[in-house]
Amino acid sequence: MRKLPWFVGGVLVCFWLSACAPAEETDPIGLGTAVLQEAAPRICPIPDMYADSPELYHEFQNGEDAIRFRCLAAAGHMTDTSLTWFESQTEADIAFENQRGETLVTEFHGLPLLMWELDDTSFPGGNKEHQIWLWQAGQWIIRVHAFDDTHFAIAPSPESVSDVLYEVGQEQGLFDQNN
Repeated sequence: MRKLPWFVGGVLVCFWLSACAPAEETDPIGLGTAVLQEAAPRICPIPDMYADSPELYHEFQNGEDAIRFRCLAAAGHMTDTSLTWFESQTEADIAFENQRGETLVTEFHGLPLLMWELDDTSFPGGNKEHQIWLWQAGQWIIRVHAFDDTHFAIAPSPESVSDVLYEVGQEQGLFDQNN
């Protein structure tokens, strides 16, 4: 009987220690990958006839500090999206400023945004085939580049892709400061 209080006390101490253990650190790249995986069907729907071959429309790549998703909307029409994680806010700020150049900084959901439209040298004049959005959310830099090689805008636009990423990212805590 005398051993029972020691046993109960030991169990309580073990429980208390595990409850007080430091929280596991979130893997930012893993979280970013989950966000892109969830957002992909909304960004780039796969036609029913190709449901068994999503690789025809969706291409994913993971790196050490970045994740990339490519939507192949049609021949000559695609959107590349990359999420790059920086170890510190300062590093992310510097990377954003380095991309800025002379471009005017605007806002996207209160976050700094850069926008460009460029004419492709293969298709001079007419529409701007390249549309690029680059925005910063804490230690993340998100780049969305849409390309359409005709006057038909088939590739998902940087605005629509960014809206979906922002919504899914908010739901999953991607942009929380303590990732």
